[in-house]
Amino acid sequence: MPSKRAALLVIMVIAVLSPISNSDTSKIRVAVSYGMISAPIKDIGGDLIEVTELLPPSVEPHDYSLSPSLVSEASNSDILVISGHLKWELDLSQQVAASKGIAEKDVTIDYLHGLYNEIKWLTLPNETGVNLHGFWYLPENYLVIASTVKDRLTALRPEYSEYFEQNHEKLVKRIDALMLRINEISGDFQQYNRKVLITSPEEQYLIAPFSLEVGESLVGSSEEITLSASKMSAIITSLQTGRYSLVITSDLSQLMKIFESAREISAETGAPIVELTAIPNPSIDSLLMYNAGALMTGYLATGSVKANRLDALHYLLFAIIALLLGVAILEYYLLGARRR
Repeated sequence: MPSKRAALLVIMVIAVLSPISNSDTSKIRVAVSYGMISAPIKDIGGDLIEVTELLPPSVEPHDYSLSPSLVSEASNSDILVISGHLKWELDLSQQVAASKGIAEKDVTIDYLHGLYNEIKWLTLPNETGVNLHGFWYLPENYLVIASTVKDRLTALRPEYSEYFEQNHEKLVKRIDALMLRINEISGDFQQYNRKVLITSPEEQYLIAPFSLEVGESLVGSSEEITLSASKMSAIITSLQTGRYSLVITSDLSQLMKIFESAREISAETGAPIVELTAIPNPSIDSLLMYNAGALMTGYLATGSVKANRLDALHYLLFAIIALLLGVAILEYYLLGARRR
């Protein structure tokens, strides 16, 4: 008898002291096609979801071809989230649904096809169809997506409905407060020429919150490089004469060959090049404020300093704005933590 009691005691001690696995099976497993569309999911799901970003940041989503390993990884999730504007995403959704033996609508959140009538669409100059690239960056579209995510997560785990609802309410308040500040910044841009040259279609949605207008895009919404010799000449003239004020690129564009063309155009015309971020990390708030700082730096650089002497001023101002932004974001999250 004593030996049995001793053995039981040992088992109880081991059970208590054994580390709990970090992989919490109670969490909702969410697979996202690529990281740039994952922010609304994280905002609503918080600590109750486990997010897997299927493509690494170094891979340009438009150039990717679907692989069996990616299908297998996505099939292990409870929900698959896609932007819906890339063919491989749609193929992935079909294959994941088939592997699970359920309808696509029950496993996939498709931003484009599921929310088409609720999204605010923009159109690039000289094009008739809407721009399907990067629409999730527009704050009002971001909130539409977040609301849908809240409903889907609640349907999957109704016991956490209050948590998802609270996260949604906090997000709406954050975006509302943020847009008041963005509107003030947009007012500051009124003194400058608001027409700009963008590198890729996604950047139209990145600059839209600041009331900036696309004069032209180096890449069309069909994802084709549209730079002919005559078009290049016209773009250079538009920048040299001040018809367009800035050359806009982004960290997404840097994955494309067209990025080098944008840099060459900036160097040849003297128009400042502004590199925005398309990665909402840690939040959509940081993305918008970072881009606000970058745009302000670019506009300040359009003043009395010549382009070939701009670099030092450009990076100094950018560093100051980035530092102030970092402090503001840190204070924001510290205050939020204290309130909780």
